[in-house]
Amino acid sequence: MLPTMVARRGHDAPRKTVSARETQIVDVAMRIIATKGARRFTAQLLATEIGVTAGAIFRHFESMEAIVDAVVERMGAILFEGFPPEAPDPIEGLGLFFQHRTRTIRANPHVSRVLLSDHLSQAAGPAQAARLEEFKRRSRAFVVGCLREAEQDRTLSKEISPEAGAVIMLGSILFLAHATARITSGAGLERLADEVWAAIERTLRAPIMSGAPTEPSKRRQPRRAITTLDLPTRARISALVTEEITTNRYDAASGNLTLTAYQAEAHASLVRYYTDLYEAA
Repeated sequence: MLPTMVARRGHDAPRKTVSARETQIVDVAMRIIATKGARRFTAQLLATEIGVTAGAIFRHFESMEAIVDAVVERMGAILFEGFPPEAPDPIEGLGLFFQHRTRTIRANPHVSRVLLSDHLSQAAGPAQAARLEEFKRRSRAFVVGCLREAEQDRTLSKEISPEAGAVIMLGSILFLAHATARITSGAGLERLADEVWAAIERTLRAPIMSGAPTEPSKRRQPRRAITTLDLPTRARISALVTEEITTNRYDAASGNLTLTAYQAEAHASLVRYYTDLYEAA
């Protein structure tokens, strides 16, 4: 743990608004810890990197330990911005989580480097190290929770358990965090992340039942009462519903009935409902 440079203020002191200089100090501190390690994280190096005197650093922070604490807090804010993602489907929720984490890696490469090393743990005290571990536990709990929900509603493939799916998800994010050091193009990393998620989703999702259309389903939006929508939107929805209900998709020559993506989804939902109902009986 880093030595205290100056005396701390009382624990009951009100939290002050973070200034631009404080944000700069925290960001540079994170970069130094990520790239140079805890042993080289000193007030003098921090001041040199920022372009101020060491004394100026302590006009904003009480100690080096307080700076490390602010680094941990900033990492948490970056990693869990907008968390947990909201989606009507648990696997879609995992996709939003995956996309957010990979975007975070691209925008904040030092965050992933700090998490993947023990540099910050060396610089931090026990409470700060515990918070870093809590970041990891919180992420894993969300992923496993989504997969268990998908298992319950039978959208998770029977070939994979929630625990194994979590390893694939979190391991892929870990790999992409390492890949940032080798792939300098943001577009290249974004394309790789999209390909990885597409492969993960194919692995996680239960196969579409026979007879369902092969076209990819559209991303569903959170449900809202139609009366809360504006009139043009309500008119478009009414037209779509009318077309879904009235169009005859039965081919008398072949004896096949073709379902739209929405009809296939509704049919699968009814199958799950009545299967659960009669199994419970």
